[in-house]
Amino acid sequence: MKSTDLKVEKLPALSAFFPAHNEEDNLPILINNAVQVFSRVANEFEIVIVDDGSSDNTKGILENLKKNNPNLVTVYHEHNMGYGAALRSGLTACRYEYIFFSDSDNQFDLNEISHLISHIRDHDVVIGYRGKRRDPFMRTINAFGWKLIIRLFLGVRARDINCAFKLFHRSHIKDIELISDGAMISAELLAYLDKKKLRVKEVKVTHFPRKSGDQTGANLKVIARAFKELFIIKKSLKKFLTKNDKCN
Repeated sequence: MKSTDLKVEKLPALSAFFPAHNEEDNLPILINNAVQVFSRVANEFEIVIVDDGSSDNTKGILENLKKNNPNLVTVYHEHNMGYGAALRSGLTACRYEYIFFSDSDNQFDLNEISHLISHIRDHDVVIGYRGKRRDPFMRTINAFGWKLIIRLFLGVRARDINCAFKLFHRSHIKDIELISDGAMISAELLAYLDKKKLRVKEVKVTHFPRKSGDQTGANLKVIARAFKELFIIKKSLKKFLTKNDKCN
């Protein structure tokens, strides 16, 4: 069954956010697809784009797109702060109870949000995993090694930790204070959701090769920052659990 053929009950309201860094070529396609898809699956929706200090014409493209897209909300970082910082800004900007996020690189089929929505009423969180990852070989190898490290240090057992295709309830994250500025943000979020013992459903999604823009996940600075944040997050999780135990 195609994603567009899957009939789901519309969400009352949906906030969808996308971090963007130097995605000027991808954004017009993304916004056009998002408007078509979200108008079909939600009674109300907003599309939040977080421009993380882009050096290309991302801001100019967004300002032009806003003229004809009343559902488009923009957040701008004056300089590049990192993927995690962009996600945290996106979460803060979202207004509605149901929150979805993906990336701005058009490597996912937004129509497949229907598969997530079909499970969200019976689960607290629905996360995608890439059935066949369309990334360069070394990036795929790095991701496999990183998954093992995250499982060992944080106990996160998701199939595809960094898959940017997730849907959840705002109410389940309002007491979580995410601290990661970099690539650790997805692992950090899932670790907290796991410690809260929420019902998580994993759904296979389609992944496409990137056609425009550059990937930064294999950048040595990004990797170094992730390892540094890993130990900080482990301590934060321990404090979170201690605090919750006292409250209970």
